[in-house]
Amino acid sequence: MPALRLFGHRWHVASDDFIVPAVTESTIRIPWFIILVVVAAIYHTSLICPDFSNVQVYLYTEIALQIVTIGIVICTGFYSTKGTIFEARARENVSTFLYARFGLCLMEIVVNAVGSAFVFRQKHFECADPSFLTSMWGVVIVFWILIAFQLIGALLFFDWLSFYARFEQRSFGRYDSANGSEASTLSERVWHLFCCLLCCSCFRKGRIGLDAIFRDVSVVFSEFFKDIDLVPSDVLAGLVLLHRKHKSERESLREPGQQDSANRNTITEQSDVPSISMPNPLLPKKRAFWDYEGDQWMTLEWAGYFVKYAVASYGWPWYVYDHKLAALRTLKNTILCCSCARGNLPPYLVEDNFCHCHLAALKAITELDDDDLKHVSFRNGVCELPHYIAVDHKTRSIILSIRGTLSFHDVLTNLVAVHDALKMEGKYSKFMSHKGMMQSAVNIKSQIDKMNVLGRVSTEYKSYGLVVTGHSLGAGVAVILSIFLRHRFPNLRCFAFSPPGGLLNEEAATHSESFCMSLAIGDDIVPRLSVSTFRLLKSQILYELQSCQDPKFKVLTRSCFSRSRHGRTEEPDGRPLLSESRQNLNQGGYSSVAERYGASHVFENGHETAQEVKLYLPGRILQVDKITSSNSNESRYRVRWANREEYDQILLSPGILRDHLPHVVAKILQAESNSSDLVLSEVVSV
Repeated sequence: MPALRLFGHRWHVASDDFIVPAVTESTIRIPWFIILVVVAAIYHTSLICPDFSNVQVYLYTEIALQIVTIGIVICTGFYSTKGTIFEARARENVSTFLYARFGLCLMEIVVNAVGSAFVFRQKHFECADPSFLTSMWGVVIVFWILIAFQLIGALLFFDWLSFYARFEQRSFGRYDSANGSEASTLSERVWHLFCCLLCCSCFRKGRIGLDAIFRDVSVVFSEFFKDIDLVPSDVLAGLVLLHRKHKSERESLREPGQQDSANRNTITEQSDVPSISMPNPLLPKKRAFWDYEGDQWMTLEWAGYFVKYAVASYGWPWYVYDHKLAALRTLKNTILCCSCARGNLPPYLVEDNFCHCHLAALKAITELDDDDLKHVSFRNGVCELPHYIAVDHKTRSIILSIRGTLSFHDVLTNLVAVHDALKMEGKYSKFMSHKGMMQSAVNIKSQIDKMNVLGRVSTEYKSYGLVVTGHSLGAGVAVILSIFLRHRFPNLRCFAFSPPGGLLNEEAATHSESFCMSLAIGDDIVPRLSVSTFRLLKSQILYELQSCQDPKFKVLTRSCFSRSRHGRTEEPDGRPLLSESRQNLNQGGYSSVAERYGASHVFENGHETAQEVKLYLPGRILQVDKITSSNSNESRYRVRWANREEYDQILLSPGILRDHLPHVVAKILQAESNSSDLVLSEVVSV
């Protein structure tokens, strides 16, 4: 840090990132140098042959270039180890060596081009060993491979976005954050171009809708990256330092008698309304689902029952991933290959793949028949999610399930993270939400209203209630869609499994508590992921990097190799990873994490500040945490009601992605059917 600048352009590497490349290249070039010397020694008599005088010059020139290149590579790696991450002046000689390395690369290209002409034009073997020419062909080919890898690496690490920005400077000013709105506008244009190229839509006609989405995504990226100058390795090192901090804080809470009390105290202090009576999520199913009054239906057992409908919306990919070969044996008996050509398309199916594999997996997971499926659509686009409507006779419920993230279109929907007002009137006019998910909910509502699916099904099953569910992105869309549908279905209930954190503003999130139950598993990153928490993570990374007193390579290598016998990362001898000033700051009193890291951030270009519109998790939040026990091999889980404020920062741990997977969520919530594997502990309530 900061990013390296060579030839007037920015690169995605810093001056302390050349240790591993130097070691790798030295490991390759030193043996190759030895091989060249051996070849020159073995074929000495062939080299002095008059017909091979040009080849002799080529080989000796390459040996000399190898000696100089190895020396420069070693010097580059040596100077790259100096200083801390922020002490770039200690590594200022790295740029000089890189310029020299670039010159040597050009010389290698010229010499190898000339040498290739010499070697491949030789036809006579009168005074030379016949195997000599074959060996020289190999030498030439290996050199071209080495040159190709160097050029590919240069292309990969070149910052093409800033390169494009230089062509826009005359119209929009300098490309940095010091120029206010002009720099932000330029940055938005650059990110907009990047989105277009990534989606292969630069030359696509009729993409007005995509242009609006790309503009929203470009605003998010430009505002997030405009005030930092980090390279990928800096972010990785910052995440390692932050993970070590989170881990040490958790281990300090594991002392006997402290963990439970600490959790309870944290919940009580953060609770705005501690007097509210919360339902017991571990109550067994003693009554029919729709016989429960108020929020008493918000139990873990009912969530475990309905989670299969959320998982089924993913279709065959997750079903095969979870069941492996058994899934293939099941699906081969139910898929309908070429059904479109044969005219056997089910009347409720809007769109599926060629063999209807998604539909087959949906039936296998939910155990529903064709008569139970009323509307199934696997059509996928930006802000257009697959979903289905089915009837569950066991609970007398109409199920509306929405799929989560499974394609690049869904990723773009997630990235439209700007806030927007819900298109509602009256007391709901102040409700705001994630724009991409709100647009997805609007599209689904328009489709089912156009086909009058819910109207027909609710008329046919008058005594049935509506349950809306989804996982991840689908959970967020399900909550917003539930808000839209509540005026038609007042008794509607929503199960949101691992919903995204930046979904609703405080007014809308509070409103959703009466009909929505959200479930978060362990350290799942998605319920903690929002624009505000991402900015906070950025501030935390910058703070940890600035406070770290060790070089970057030590931070990264210790995270890989410094393990104790029990598998824990040990604090190395000598200087700590965090300086004494950082430790002293931790001992000081801070009222919040945001204040500790100085994470306040104000939008420019007329956008509102992150403090003015902060988006939260929806509904009543049930947190399920794994309890590690050294005396038992069983997986035990603590279940407790949590507050929205507990998800105001991203926690780094090995489970941030694993705890979000649909089949992992389903396995934990359906544990009551396999109690020998999972044991649920008592409720920790407010």
